[in-house]
Formats: sequence, structure tokens, C-alpha cells
Amino acid sequence: MRKRTIFLCILLLFGGIKYAKSQACCSGGVPISSNLGLASKGIGALQFQLTYDYNTLRDLLAGRTKLQDRSRIRNTHSLLLESSYEFSSAFSISALVSYVRQERIIHTQLGTDDITINQGLGDAIVLFRYTLFSNKPELPFSVIVGAGPKIPLGNADHTDKRGIILPADLQPGTGAWDGIAWGYFVFQPSSFPNLTFSTNTTYRITTPNQRFNGQQAYRFGNEFQVQSGVSYRFLIQSLILDPMLIFQYRTVSADQVNALVLDNTGGHWIYARTGININLSPKNAVRLMADFPLYRDLVGTQLSTSFRASISFYHSLSLSKKKPFPIN
Repeated sequence: MRKRTIFLCILLLFGGIKYAKSQACCSGGVPISSNLGLASKGIGALQFQLTYDYNTLRDLLAGRTKLQDRSRIRNTHSLLLESSYEFSSAFSISALVSYVRQERIIHTQLGTDDITINQGLGDAIVLFRYTLFSNKPELPFSVIVGAGPKIPLGNADHTDKRGIILPADLQPGTGAWDGIAWGYFVFQPSSFPNLTFSTNTTYRITTPNQRFNGQQAYRFGNEFQVQSGVSYRFLIQSLILDPMLIFQYRTVSADQVNALVLDNTGGHWIYARTGININLSPKNAVRLMADFPLYRDLVGTQLSTSFRASISFYHSLSLSKKKPFPIN
């Protein structure tokens, strides 16, 4: 057993994952959990949202200390498609699929760059949602809860040009089924109808993926995150604009290999998310978002996100004639 553990550790070090674990959450850094959250639109509402997400990891931290080291860079490009349908005033279903491009750049002491690029279909999430409270004139808030699986659609055994399996956080998929619990709260005070407070919470329970022909059971850490913020609606000619400020807290437990805790994984993050929702019509919108790190407390030495940006295109339609379709 001891020899087997030593062998697996050598494989991990040779794969180069020592410093690349900070934002390696779902699907090797793909932010699928943080992109869940289409609001309720009424019975028969069918919604689509396509998001391009760019995440660059250039900050090397030891605990809370930022190190003066720029030898490694990680970039993650994600294309995320989320859709939802509301069967009734209480029940709805949503699904999210992803496509991922991972880039790792290592600046060597010889002055050259070792570049690894991997891309492919990522994992997916299916949420079964239940509306506990719906926003009405006499009830100025909504509460929606949901749960479902994260489905391992993405490949988790891509190899590099030498034929060696890439580290788990460079794969487009995790290769494992996970459980997702989700909650969404929106409050619009009657005295300030243009002001909206919202909170979006996600908890992900992970399971291990068998790698290296079953010799390694790799498990990403369980993840909890909450996004809470405020938006204010105003008009510019015919455009309805919703500028927003959101604070995101994210915590991830350490990854495990064969039930042994993996060093340099896990931690706590706080980000400020700023953006604007541009409502082109009641059924179409564009959203621009940018994330900036405020606080990071990591376990060991890890690369962490220095900047993240996204653009989303939203479209909706109503398959029911019983209710008017509300503005986003």
C-alpha cells in the first residue's frame, strides 16, 4: 500500500498539478456552479442564456500572501448554455451544459514557454426546482430551491503530446457524478420598486473519479458559494438598464487522492462582481460582468484568479397564453 501511494504521488508531481488548484472547481476550473440562477418567469416560460466566461489565474499565493512569481499562467475559456422551463407556478427544471478550453503556460528558466492546451465538452448540471414563494404585490420577494446531479459528460482522461494523462484540473470534465443543492432569493421593496436585492447559494457534494486505469481515485473538494448583491433599474431612452454589485464568497475543501488529502488544494475566496444587464426587450438581454478578488486564504501554495469576465446573451419565450410575460 505504501509503495502504491508513493507511485501515485510521483505521477501527480510529474503531471504538474502542484500549483494549479485554486480555481479548479467543477470541470477543472469551469464556473458551472456559479452560473446557475435563471429567475422565475411564470408558467410556460422557456428561457435560454448563453455565456462566454474568461478566467485568468496569474496570482500565486501561499496562504494569504501573494508571491512575486509569474512563472505560471492558467487561462480558462468556458462556453455555458443554460435553459429552464416552468411547468407550473411551483415546479420548473433547468439544465446547464459547458464547453471548455484550458490553457497552461509555464515560463521556464531557459526563457522558453511550455504551453499545454486542452479543450472539449465539459460537464452538465440538471436542477429540479421548486418555488416556495413567488413575487406578488402583497409579497415583495421570491424564494426558489433546487437540487440535481452534475453529470460527467466531459472527458477526464485527455493526454498531452507525450501521451501522459493531464492533471485533473486541466481536463474539460471531472469524470465523476456530483450532487448540487441550490437556492435563490430575490427581494424588491415596495417603497423602492427599482431596487432589487438577491442571493444565490450553491452547495456541491463531490464523488471520486477513477484515473490511471483505476489506480487513482481523484476527488475534488466539496464546494459552497453564496453570491449576494443589489441592482438598480433605470431607463436610458428605450433601454432598460440594471447595473449591479455582487459579493461572492466561495469555500472549497481539500482535494483527495485515494482518500488522502492532497496538499495545496482548498481555501476561501471573496470576490466583488460588477456588471450591467442591458434589457433590449422583454425577451432579450445582454449581461456584462467582471470579477475582482478581495480576499483569499488558501491552503498551501496555489494559483488563484486575478481577473474574470463574462458576457451573456439571454432570450425567453412563453409557451403559455394564460399569463403575460414579465420583463426581466
